[in-house]
Amino acid sequence: MKIEWNWPVIITAIVAVYGAILSTLNTIASLRDKQQYLSVVLNNGFITYGPDAGPLMLFIEIANVGSKVVTINSINIKLPKESQCLS
Repeated sequence: MKIEWNWPVIITAIVAVYGAILSTLNTIASLRDKQQYLSVVLNNGFITYGPDAGPLMLFIEIANVGSKVVTINSINIKLPKESQCLS
């Protein structure tokens, strides 16, 4: 069976491939929108009490940069083995 490659067949094939690519990209974008995205920044600093500075503290800033609602119930900091956190 031989396929005749005339212009309508070629244009139909190009449009079909283009549609498949757009559909795949749309599916990927849709899956990414459903994911949770959080941005976490750790800083150290002091809280000031008038002219005096308080003790050195660790500040944790968490921002929801995704479109899905996220609730944070607790925060944990896991240290590598044999590491320690001094107070």
